[in-house]
Amino acid sequence: FLTALTNLQYLDISGIGLPFLLAPGAPEGGGTSTTPAATTTTPSPATTKAATNTNTDTTTASPPVLASQTVGDSPMQPALALKVLRASGNRISTVWLASLPLVELDVSHNRITAMGELPNTLQLLNVSRNAMTTLTLASATQLTTLDASFNQLVKVGNLTSPALKTLSLSTNFLTAIPPDMSSLFPNLENLAMPNNSISRVNLALPQLTTLDLSRNYITNITRLTAPLLTRLDLSFNRLESFEADPMPKIESFTLTRNRLTRFNLTRAFSNNLDRLVTLDLRDNAISSLVLDSPSASL
Repeated sequence: FLTALTNLQYLDISGIGLPFLLAPGAPEGGGTSTTPAATTTTPSPATTKAATNTNTDTTTASPPVLASQTVGDSPMQPALALKVLRASGNRISTVWLASLPLVELDVSHNRITAMGELPNTLQLLNVSRNAMTTLTLASATQLTTLDASFNQLVKVGNLTSPALKTLSLSTNFLTAIPPDMSSLFPNLENLAMPNNSISRVNLALPQLTTLDLSRNYITNITRLTAPLLTRLDLSFNRLESFEADPMPKIESFTLTRNRLTRFNLTRAFSNNLDRLVTLDLRDNAISSLVLDSPSASL
């Protein structure tokens, strides 16, 4: 396959059928179980898409080991300079890569139910379209971008990344936004959680600029504090009213397909209507748009 990888920085092994992805020092079994635990979930808007990722790997062959002994059946030298690894579209169920100095890792479109230890140098991680039910990435503390969409997530587990700026959790089975989001990700700028089963919004993120909560079951906004927010999508939910802290920097706001009967523009945009570029209120039952007081309405 390859005989000398000591200077290799980029490696793409997508779509070659690997069932394991392990680096030197990996514990037996990669530190995670390769057999998914039986789970029972309530169908949500994510059911159809996420169900396509539930394949179970029953292979019992010896695991190919990356950067230690073999990939498949081929000998390899240590790849200690490796920065970017792409391994999407395989049959991978076990991942343990803590000993590699990776900056970017793509293991999307596999059969991963739980992640093993990852390098603390990792900044970009794509684990979308797998079969994880809990998102746990305790060792990857330098992540700036994480895509865990199209899994079977019911909760966010041990995941603390103060550097994280972009997080995608779309098309899972999540019923709530993690209550400690602001302490877990104090610098988060982009959050996407569409197509889940969220019913209530309680969120405060001081650095957030884009938020997508479309296609959920949201009926209530307890708190939405994001003073830097420029784009907000709450379409295809069940909101009868919209109440949130002022959004003075909002430029695009989508509330399509809710149950609104009244909408207060001034309260939503804190008198900064000149910043607003796109406002989508289609398919609601709105009878009045309030400009600045109950008497000033359209």
